[in-house]
Amino acid sequence: TNVDQLMTYLRNGYFQSPSGATGGTPILRINAVRPMRVDLSEIRFLDAVEQDIAGYFVQDGDLLFTRYNGSVELLGVAGMVRGCLEKVLHPDKLIRVKLAIEQPLPTFVEIAANVGASRKHMIGRARTTAGQTGISGVDIREMPIPLAPLKEQDQIVADVHERLSQIERAESLIGANLKRSARLRQSILKRAFEGKLVPQVATDEPASALLERIRRQRELPAESPTGANGQVPATKRKDTREGFFRRGAVVTYIVKRLSSDPSFGRTKMEKILHLTQTHLSFPLDQIGRASCRERV
Repeated sequence: TNVDQLMTYLRNGYFQSPSGATGGTPILRINAVRPMRVDLSEIRFLDAVEQDIAGYFVQDGDLLFTRYNGSVELLGVAGMVRGCLEKVLHPDKLIRVKLAIEQPLPTFVEIAANVGASRKHMIGRARTTAGQTGISGVDIREMPIPLAPLKEQDQIVADVHERLSQIERAESLIGANLKRSARLRQSILKRAFEGKLVPQVATDEPASALLERIRRQRELPAESPTGANGQVPATKRKDTREGFFRRGAVVTYIVKRLSSDPSFGRTKMEKILHLTQTHLSFPLDQIGRASCRERV
């Protein structure tokens, strides 16, 4: 079937644009409607109205479709009004539909309108006028709906809501764990800078003395030992404790600066270490990939 055969009412919203008032008659924002959701807290206000507005107030069970949107993915999506305790208008960029049959049909149509053949139909009808992408009431009337028997609709609605609840619980848990990991990262960096991340050795020189010695070494002229044939002999540079601490200091600084970058990983770390040693002449004992991976 299609929406036209299931509905009793279809109407664009109130034409008057909000003036930025902080009080008056509430009217929904266009972003109040998202797939299978209407956020009644997303409102603005009209300090005055220019005509009779009685027919523009939304009610529980109404389906709202986005008539215009900058993103095609959010154009023509549907959400049902639920828990409407106060009068609120819907704007001209939203289309309101009332269905002929009571529950569970409106909830089922809300689900169907956002997926499958119904959603494909709506994306195919999107057109751009004066820089805005939109659809019309005719497009909604002609939207195909795979109408199932009422008992099947009941079961589909129950299954979909159960899975959506699982998704919401998972998103909530993921969000909490992301915040926890961010706090843990800051805690690790704090302990590292305080010298509490690993057991300390009393005989180690302080970082200030190490940095001062590195500075003095950089100011000295470089000495290049040569062999009998005038060539620099090939010697294997030892991984000294001093080099280890230099790398540790640089790695700690890099992690602190780039830990929030989604693209930051071992490869970027190795590149930055190479640039630090090659172009800034900061001695890191010419570490290679394997050594860098072990140290990191």
